[in-house]
Amino acid sequence: MEEKIIDFETAELAKEKGFDWETDKSYIERLEYSFEDRRKHEEVTMDYIPPRILPTKYEDKHLKIVCSAPTQSLLQKWLRDEHDILVLVDEGFFNLIWKIIIPDHELPQKIYSEDNFNTYEKALEEGLQKALKLI
Repeated sequence: MEEKIIDFETAELAKEKGFDWETDKSYIERLEYSFEDRRKHEEVTMDYIPPRILPTKYEDKHLKIVCSAPTQSLLQKWLRDEHDILVLVDEGFFNLIWKIIIPDHELPQKIYSEDNFNTYEKALEEGLQKALKLI
């Protein structure tokens, strides 16, 4: 089973909050550029393409790395190791929920999701986003 890469929105937020661990994949966008098509003798413009996931080492002068694309578990580990924030997925009344635990010397702070989720990955993704916003 392949691990899920975090969504672009979560990846941008992680970058903003200082996530800088090396990853195998990145969100990369193609910039708009023009070139001459010698067969048709005309200039062709390649449109901007929004960020998509490609290997980090992919090289093309028309591509720009926007941010890292870590797996959910790698970002979860970064939050735990660098910020002492635990993001867990647990069973709610009907489906799955996320919870965030911030250990403290006296009493840990616990934050629970208000929504239920159908899949572990959806619950974890939202929990990761909420945890990043706490930094």
